[in-house]
Amino acid sequence: MTAFRALSLAMLKGFARHRITLLFTFLFPLMFVVAFGLQHTGAPGGDPLPRMIPMLS
Repeated sequence: MTAFRALSLAMLKGFARHRITLLFTFLFPLMFVVAFGLQHTGAPGGDPLPRMIPMLS
């Protein structure tokens, strides 16, 4: 086994050993994608872009 492969395997084992790293690596970004995706969806047949708030002069 090469040194690179041994080091990669050791890092992968250490990564999987800590549950909180798995949470912040996979679940936390997925929650952001879902939240922002739901926030920026338009009504069916409507404009999918968010509305601009008019500025007062």
